[in-house]
Amino acid sequence: MGKSKTTDRSFKNNTGMRIYLIGFMGCGKTSIGRELAGVMKLRFIDLDEYIEKTEQRPVSDIFKLSGERYFRRREHIALKELSGQDDFVLATGGGTPCFHGNIYLLNRTGISVWFRTGEETLFSRLYASAIHRPLIKDLTPSELTEFIKTTLSAREPFYRKAGIIIDGIDTENTKLSVTKITEQISSYQVAPGQTR
Repeated sequence: MGKSKTTDRSFKNNTGMRIYLIGFMGCGKTSIGRELAGVMKLRFIDLDEYIEKTEQRPVSDIFKLSGERYFRRREHIALKELSGQDDFVLATGGGTPCFHGNIYLLNRTGISVWFRTGEETLFSRLYASAIHRPLIKDLTPSELTEFIKTTLSAREPFYRKAGIIIDGIDTENTKLSVTKITEQISSYQVAPGQTR
């Protein structure tokens, strides 16, 4: 079931479109986001890839050599740059909404969509793809379980501020998931002057 909320200001007078996908790693932001962008005839942008291009090095190297604090600042700058553009679907990083007031920036400048995903589902997806994810590739199954539980608990208060919350995103059935998202976006209403 999806859940819609109002944002604190009108969505740029309904011109231009900025869709921000948020959620824990493994929830399907990139795989579903690409298909969503195609259906909506918008550009697809992966925030990590955008940062990698501007920094000319992988995110894993940024974390390793410059630290998370530097990365989070760079991430915020990238979001500010992108929020000045129109007509895109942006897949954010799992921690993006949780730093430097980013969730408020997303909600001010577009529609944020949280792919709410349960811990068990996240575990099965992440365990299968851990080798490709530097942050978790060396974790044992029990350590991965604890990482998901602890990190998700810390991030959920930020995720819950999303303009749209969608449960049951199926990364194996992208068309069904995209249909669910576009229906929510189509019915998403902003009341001028209304705040949360």
